[in-house]
Parts: sequence; structure tokens; C-alpha cells
Amino acid sequence: MAWPARWAADLSAAPPSCAANAAGEGPSWCDAAWLDRQKVEIGGEKQRSASYVASGPQLGKAEGLCRPGEPGPALLVDVAGLKDHVGNVKLEVYPANDDDFLDDDDALVAEHKVFRRVEQPLPASGPATVCVRIPGPGAYSLVVLHDRNGDHKFNFTSEGIGFAGNPRIGLGLPSASEAAVVVTGSGLSRTAVVMNYRTGFLKFSPLARR
Repeated sequence: MAWPARWAADLSAAPPSCAANAAGEGPSWCDAAWLDRQKVEIGGEKQRSASYVASGPQLGKAEGLCRPGEPGPALLVDVAGLKDHVGNVKLEVYPANDDDFLDDDDALVAEHKVFRRVEQPLPASGPATVCVRIPGPGAYSLVVLHDRNGDHKFNFTSEGIGFAGNPRIGLGLPSASEAAVVVTGSGLSRTAVVMNYRTGFLKFSPLARR
């Protein structure tokens, strides 16, 4: 599976109205014509529907937010193997199939498919745990990013990535099934994700324990 372009978007071809306001925003700052051009994929153009919502770092956060006193269904994800406690940890939940796994957030929301996002600052020390609400029992694919500079993107050279199931990461990303967790109950479930960082040319692996 290929790396999603939106994780490290290149704004060099964007009009000034996009590039000038890029910090912390999604394509909502772009003019409509440029945005539509970005929707062209292999096999044809992805049409914008009446329920279209522009991509951006806030999509999926309201749905993924765990609130005090809520019994579930929710998933607690213990994030292990962090390089340091700088920046944020971001978790995203996708349908457990290859067609939808790591698809654009706006496309999933427009098609009323599962997409949840939680982003929170890392604690100064100690364990890091992320809580995310999920629709109910079932299989979900998870990705966790260590966003060390807080720019909502993934920097391949210095930031970390991990998946449910903790598959090995090579030139491509794991399949949806390799990155899936199965939730069987309607309360709180728990899983652990080990972070991977670049350790060679296009090679990612957990850091050696100190």
C-alpha cells in the first residue's frame, strides 16, 4: 500500500491563496478549481457530493473524542516505543478494508464511512495512552503518528509511525488486515501500538531500547 500523499502534501503547485495560508489548515483554503484537480485519481475523477466536507486536521475529531463518564464503545491505545515526548500523538481509525484504509478523510466522511481522529500533546514523561470512540464492535484499521513538530503532517526523516497489530514497515505500508484490531465488546477495549522511526533508506523499525 502506498504512502498517502496528504501526509506530506506538496504545495508547490497550489495557487497563492492555498500556499499563503497552509499552516494548520486543509484544502479548504484552496480555490475550488485547484481543489477539484486534486481529486483526480487513477481510474477517473472523484466527484464532490452534496455532503462534501473539505479535508482538514479537525475532521473526525468530534466523532473520535472520548468524554468523561461514557461507557463506550471506545478503544484505549497504549503508544509504546516513542523516540521522545516532543510534540503530539495522532491516531486515526479507518474501515478494515484496503479500499478505504488510509483513504482521504474528506472522502470517507462524505461517503459516511468510519473515520475517527484523535490528536493530543504527549505527556512530559511516562506512558502515552490515546482514547478513541468507535461505532461499535467490529474490525478497524488503526494508524498512529508521532507528530513531533505539530504540523499535522508526517516527516519521514524524524517522525514516528505505528499500526495496530504492529506489522513490519518496508517500502510500502501494511494492508488493512495487517493493521487491524478486532473489538468484541461494547465497552472499553485496549490495544498497544509500537512506534517505528526511520532507521535506514526507506526503512522503518522500532528504536532499540535504551
